Amino acid sequence: MSWAWKQARRSRHIALETNAIANAVLYAIDQPKDVDVNEMIIRTVRSAGHAF
Repeated sequence: MSWAWKQARRSRHIALETNAIANAVLYAIDQPKDVDVNEMIIRTVRSAGHAF
């Protein structure tokens, strides 16, 4: 099994659900007009350095 294939299989296990990303975007959009969300970093808990 090639390295690329292993990485693709691994990323499926840690990939975020589309609903999780949509909820984060909706949260940013739903802020009051005086709040400016310039940047969002959306990542899995595992990629943030937490050990599970």
